[in-house]
Amino acid sequence: MTTASCKKDGESLTPSSGIAASPAFVGPRWQMSEFLLSPAVDFDGDGKLDQDLLPFMPSCDRDNSMTFEPTGKISLSEGAVLCGNDEPTSTGKPESWSYNKATKTITITNHDQAGSVSTWEVLEASSKVLTIKTAITEDGKTLNATLHWKAI
Repeated sequence: MTTASCKKDGESLTPSSGIAASPAFVGPRWQMSEFLLSPAVDFDGDGKLDQDLLPFMPSCDRDNSMTFEPTGKISLSEGAVLCGNDEPTSTGKPESWSYNKATKTITITNHDQAGSVSTWEVLEASSKVLTIKTAITEDGKTLNATLHWKAI
């Protein structure tokens, strides 16, 4: 059994906060539909800048999905196409989330990697679409990533 604990302020939603209304992104299964980088990079070395990295992801990753559970847990689901020796179900400790309504940010904690915390700025959230912005550091360079998710 895993529990999640987050710093509580007046505007944060955590599993034990007792706030009745959940954000719109809680509940649906989300599958990534775009992975946009800014500034664009030449990801495949063809001399052209690539903004959307989703086409470069293996099909076994593109069909994966996630669900923000009301309990503060993130459920991950492998799609029908498995990568190499992947197992159909994930093992290890689950990720957890909290939401700060005031800053419109989701904080995600990966319990398999000590100290691994990501912050996503929510740009759009409905029962059908989730769009977030986050910073990614690659080779010492910080890039802005905008990820579009669709409910499936």
